Amino acid sequence: MLKIYKVTYKFYYDGVLENTEHDTLLLGEPMETEYSGTDFNSLWKLKLEHPWLVPWSRYERKKGKALGRWDALFCHVHEWKNDVKPWKVVITSKETA
Repeated sequence: MLKIYKVTYKFYYDGVLENTEHDTLLLGEPMETEYSGTDFNSLWKLKLEHPWLVPWSRYERKKGKALGRWDALFCHVHEWKNDVKPWKVVITSKETA
Protein backbone atom coordinates (compact mmCIF):
# COMPACT_ATOMS: atom_id res chain seq x y z
CA MET A 1 0.00 0.00 0.00
CA LEU A 2 1.28 3.42 -0.90
CA LYS A 3 1.74 5.97 1.86
CA ILE A 4 2.66 9.63 1.84
CA TYR A 5 6.28 10.33 2.82
CA LYS A 6 8.21 13.55 3.26
CA VAL A 7 11.54 12.86 1.54
CA THR A 8 14.61 14.91 2.45
CA TYR A 9 17.68 15.19 0.19
CA LYS A 10 20.86 16.57 1.81
CA PHE A 11 24.00 17.35 -0.19
CA TYR A 12 27.30 17.56 1.73
CA TYR A 13 30.56 18.74 0.18
CA ASP A 14 33.80 18.50 2.14
CA GLY A 15 31.78 17.76 5.29
CA VAL A 16 29.63 20.90 4.95
CA LEU A 17 25.88 20.76 4.31
CA GLU A 18 25.52 22.65 1.01
CA ASN A 19 21.85 22.12 0.21
CA THR A 20 18.64 20.57 1.54
CA GLU A 21 15.59 19.78 -0.57
CA HIS A 22 12.24 18.35 0.48
CA ASP A 23 9.63 16.51 -1.53
CA THR A 24 6.38 14.72 -0.79
CA LEU A 25 6.04 11.35 -2.49
CA LEU A 26 3.76 8.33 -2.52
CA LEU A 27 5.96 5.37 -1.63
CA GLY A 28 5.43 1.71 -0.84
CA GLU A 29 8.20 1.76 1.77
CA PRO A 30 10.53 4.32 3.36
CA MET A 31 13.40 5.61 1.24
CA GLU A 32 16.82 5.56 2.92
CA THR A 33 19.73 5.94 0.49
CA GLU A 34 23.22 7.41 0.52
CA TYR A 35 25.56 8.24 -2.35
CA SER A 36 29.16 9.28 -1.75
CA GLY A 37 32.48 9.61 -3.47
CA THR A 38 35.77 11.41 -3.79
CA ASP A 39 36.22 11.60 -7.56
CA PHE A 40 34.87 13.94 -10.22
CA ASN A 41 33.35 11.28 -12.50
CA SER A 42 31.06 9.82 -9.82
CA LEU A 43 29.81 13.29 -8.86
CA TRP A 44 29.28 14.21 -12.55
CA LYS A 45 27.42 10.93 -13.16
CA LEU A 46 25.15 11.52 -10.13
CA LYS A 47 24.38 15.05 -11.41
CA LEU A 48 23.46 13.64 -14.84
CA GLU A 49 21.25 10.85 -13.46
CA HIS A 50 19.61 12.84 -10.64
CA PRO A 51 19.95 16.58 -11.39
CA TRP A 52 18.04 17.70 -8.29
CA LEU A 53 20.47 15.96 -5.88
CA VAL A 54 23.50 18.13 -6.69
CA PRO A 55 22.59 21.84 -6.50
CA TRP A 56 25.37 22.98 -8.86
CA SER A 57 25.33 23.83 -12.55
CA ARG A 58 27.15 21.61 -15.06
CA TYR A 59 29.62 23.13 -17.50
CA GLU A 60 31.49 21.59 -20.40
CA ARG A 61 34.52 23.68 -21.28
CA LYS A 62 37.45 23.28 -23.67
CA LYS A 63 39.61 22.06 -20.78
CA GLY A 64 36.98 19.57 -19.60
CA LYS A 65 33.95 19.35 -17.35
CA ALA A 66 33.22 21.49 -14.31
CA LEU A 67 30.54 21.87 -11.65
CA GLY A 68 29.69 25.21 -10.04
CA ARG A 69 27.31 26.78 -7.55
CA TRP A 70 24.06 28.29 -8.79
CA ASP A 71 24.82 31.58 -7.04
CA ALA A 72 28.51 32.00 -7.94
CA LEU A 73 30.37 33.28 -10.96
CA PHE A 74 33.07 30.61 -10.76
CA CYS A 75 33.15 26.82 -10.86
CA HIS A 76 33.68 24.93 -7.66
CA VAL A 77 34.95 21.62 -8.98
CA HIS A 78 37.09 21.04 -12.08
CA GLU A 79 37.71 17.75 -13.84
CA TRP A 80 41.07 18.90 -15.19
CA LYS A 81 42.35 20.02 -11.78
CA ASN A 82 41.09 16.86 -10.05
CA ASP A 83 40.15 19.05 -7.09
CA VAL A 84 37.11 17.13 -5.82
CA LYS A 85 36.71 16.94 -2.07
CA PRO A 86 34.64 14.16 -0.41
CA TRP A 87 30.93 14.54 -1.14
CA LYS A 88 27.82 12.77 0.06
CA VAL A 89 24.08 12.80 -0.67
CA VAL A 90 21.80 11.46 2.05
CA ILE A 91 18.16 10.67 1.25
CA THR A 92 15.78 10.00 4.12
CA SER A 93 12.02 9.81 4.41
CA LYS A 94 9.42 10.15 7.12
CA GLU A 95 5.84 9.00 6.89
CA THR A 96 3.34 11.83 7.22
CA ALA A 97 0.12 11.48 9.12
